[in-house]
Amino acid sequence: YAPVAPTKECLSLLQPLIDAHGPVKTIILPSVAVEHKVNAGPFARAFPAADFYAVDQQYSFPLPLPAVFLGLPSWTKPLPRSSEGLDATWLGGEFEHAVLTVKPGPGSYFQDVALYHRPSKTLLLCDAVLSVTEEPPPILTSDPE
Repeated sequence: YAPVAPTKECLSLLQPLIDAHGPVKTIILPSVAVEHKVNAGPFARAFPAADFYAVDQQYSFPLPLPAVFLGLPSWTKPLPRSSEGLDATWLGGEFEHAVLTVKPGPGSYFQDVALYHRPSKTLLLCDAVLSVTEEPPPILTSDPE
Protein backbone atom coordinates (compact mmCIF):
# COMPACT_ATOMS: atom_id res chain seq x y z
CA TYR A 1 0.00 0.00 0.00
CA ALA A 2 1.45 3.36 -1.10
CA PRO A 3 4.83 2.04 -2.28
CA VAL A 4 8.00 3.90 -1.39
CA ALA A 5 11.36 4.02 -3.14
CA PRO A 6 12.83 0.49 -3.27
CA THR A 7 16.23 1.51 -1.94
CA LYS A 8 18.69 -1.11 -0.72
CA GLU A 9 17.79 -0.12 2.84
CA CYS A 10 14.04 -0.44 2.19
CA LEU A 11 14.42 -3.85 0.55
CA SER A 12 16.69 -5.08 3.35
CA LEU A 13 14.08 -3.99 5.93
CA LEU A 14 11.37 -5.82 4.00
CA GLN A 15 13.37 -9.05 3.73
CA PRO A 16 12.68 -10.31 7.29
CA LEU A 17 8.95 -9.81 6.67
CA ILE A 18 9.20 -11.70 3.39
CA ASP A 19 11.15 -14.48 5.12
CA ALA A 20 8.49 -14.74 7.84
CA HIS A 21 5.31 -14.29 5.77
CA GLY A 22 6.17 -15.11 2.16
CA PRO A 23 6.65 -13.03 -0.98
CA VAL A 24 4.99 -9.69 -1.69
CA LYS A 25 1.72 -10.66 -3.38
CA THR A 26 -0.08 -7.35 -3.95
CA ILE A 27 0.98 -3.73 -4.33
CA ILE A 28 -1.57 -0.92 -4.35
CA LEU A 29 -0.98 2.62 -5.63
CA PRO A 30 -3.77 4.43 -3.75
CA SER A 31 -3.30 7.90 -5.24
CA VAL A 32 -2.96 9.87 -8.46
CA ALA A 33 -0.48 12.28 -6.84
CA VAL A 34 2.91 12.38 -8.51
CA GLU A 35 4.74 12.04 -5.18
CA HIS A 36 3.20 8.58 -4.79
CA LYS A 37 3.25 7.61 -8.46
CA VAL A 38 6.97 8.27 -8.88
CA ASN A 39 7.98 5.37 -6.59
CA ALA A 40 5.22 2.93 -7.52
CA GLY A 41 6.74 1.67 -10.77
CA PRO A 42 10.24 1.03 -9.39
CA PHE A 43 8.76 -0.67 -6.30
CA ALA A 44 6.54 -2.90 -8.45
CA ARG A 45 9.48 -3.83 -10.67
CA ALA A 46 11.36 -4.96 -7.53
CA PHE A 47 8.52 -7.49 -7.00
CA PRO A 48 7.47 -8.50 -10.54
CA ALA A 49 5.46 -11.52 -9.37
CA ALA A 50 3.16 -9.30 -7.27
CA ASP A 51 -0.19 -8.06 -8.54
CA PHE A 52 -0.04 -4.29 -9.02
CA TYR A 53 -3.21 -2.22 -8.69
CA ALA A 54 -3.60 1.53 -9.21
CA VAL A 55 -6.58 3.83 -8.78
CA ASP A 56 -8.27 4.30 -12.12
CA GLN A 57 -8.01 8.05 -12.75
CA GLN A 58 -4.24 8.29 -13.27
CA TYR A 59 -3.51 11.38 -15.33
CA SER A 60 -0.64 13.50 -16.56
CA PHE A 61 -0.36 17.17 -17.36
CA PRO A 62 -0.26 18.91 -19.78
CA LEU A 63 -0.78 15.88 -22.06
CA PRO A 64 -2.67 12.68 -21.28
CA LEU A 65 -0.12 9.87 -21.36
CA PRO A 66 -0.58 6.10 -21.08
CA ALA A 67 0.17 4.52 -17.69
CA VAL A 68 3.41 2.97 -18.99
CA PHE A 69 4.69 6.49 -19.81
CA LEU A 70 3.97 7.46 -16.19
CA GLY A 71 6.41 4.79 -15.04
CA LEU A 72 3.76 2.28 -14.01
CA PRO A 73 4.49 -1.35 -14.92
CA SER A 74 2.84 -2.97 -17.92
CA TRP A 75 0.98 -5.38 -15.63
CA THR A 76 -0.89 -2.56 -13.81
CA LYS A 77 -4.54 -3.40 -13.10
CA PRO A 78 -7.23 -0.86 -12.20
CA LEU A 79 -8.19 -1.11 -8.54
CA PRO A 80 -11.93 -1.80 -8.26
CA ARG A 81 -13.81 1.19 -6.80
CA SER A 82 -14.85 -0.89 -3.80
CA SER A 83 -14.44 -4.35 -2.35
CA GLU A 84 -18.23 -4.69 -2.26
CA GLY A 85 -19.24 -7.63 -4.44
CA LEU A 86 -15.68 -8.87 -5.00
CA ASP A 87 -14.67 -12.48 -4.48
CA ALA A 88 -14.31 -13.06 -0.73
CA THR A 89 -10.73 -14.27 -1.27
CA TRP A 90 -9.55 -10.99 -2.85
CA LEU A 91 -6.56 -9.71 -0.87
CA GLY A 92 -6.63 -12.86 1.22
CA GLY A 93 -10.19 -12.15 2.37
CA GLU A 94 -8.89 -9.88 5.13
CA PHE A 95 -9.41 -6.43 3.61
CA GLU A 96 -12.23 -4.13 2.60
CA HIS A 97 -11.61 -1.00 0.57
CA ALA A 98 -13.30 2.00 -1.01
CA VAL A 99 -11.91 4.58 -3.42
CA LEU A 100 -12.65 8.26 -2.78
CA THR A 101 -12.72 10.21 -6.04
CA VAL A 102 -13.01 14.00 -6.27
CA LYS A 103 -12.73 16.01 -9.47
CA PRO A 104 -11.45 19.43 -8.34
CA GLY A 105 -11.19 20.86 -11.85
CA PRO A 106 -11.09 20.06 -15.56
CA GLY A 107 -8.61 17.32 -16.38
CA SER A 108 -7.58 16.56 -12.81
CA TYR A 109 -8.66 14.14 -10.10
CA PHE A 110 -7.99 13.42 -6.47
CA GLN A 111 -8.22 9.77 -5.49
CA ASP A 112 -7.40 7.98 -2.28
CA VAL A 113 -8.07 4.45 -1.12
CA ALA A 114 -9.37 3.63 2.34
CA LEU A 115 -8.12 0.10 3.05
CA TYR A 116 -9.45 -1.62 6.16
CA HIS A 117 -7.77 -4.71 7.59
CA ARG A 118 -10.53 -6.55 9.44
CA PRO A 119 -8.43 -8.84 11.70
CA SER A 120 -6.38 -5.97 13.18
CA LYS A 121 -9.08 -3.28 12.76
CA THR A 122 -6.48 -1.08 11.04
CA LEU A 123 -7.46 1.66 8.59
CA LEU A 124 -4.89 2.70 5.98
CA LEU A 125 -5.24 6.08 4.27
CA CYS A 126 -2.78 7.79 1.99
CA ASP A 127 -3.74 11.49 1.71
CA ALA A 128 -7.38 11.65 2.83
CA VAL A 129 -6.93 12.26 6.54
CA LEU A 130 -8.74 15.52 7.16
CA SER A 131 -11.49 16.97 9.26
CA VAL A 132 -14.91 17.01 7.61
CA THR A 133 -18.14 18.27 9.11
CA GLU A 134 -21.42 16.35 8.81
CA GLU A 135 -22.13 18.36 5.64
CA PRO A 136 -19.47 17.59 3.03
CA PRO A 137 -17.78 20.62 1.46
CA PRO A 138 -19.17 21.68 -1.95
CA ILE A 139 -16.09 20.42 -3.82
CA LEU A 140 -17.08 16.86 -2.83
CA THR A 141 -20.66 17.20 -4.06
CA SER A 142 -20.56 19.72 -6.93
CA ASP A 143 -19.72 17.21 -9.68
CA PRO A 144 -21.68 13.93 -9.80
CA GLU A 145 -18.56 12.04 -10.96
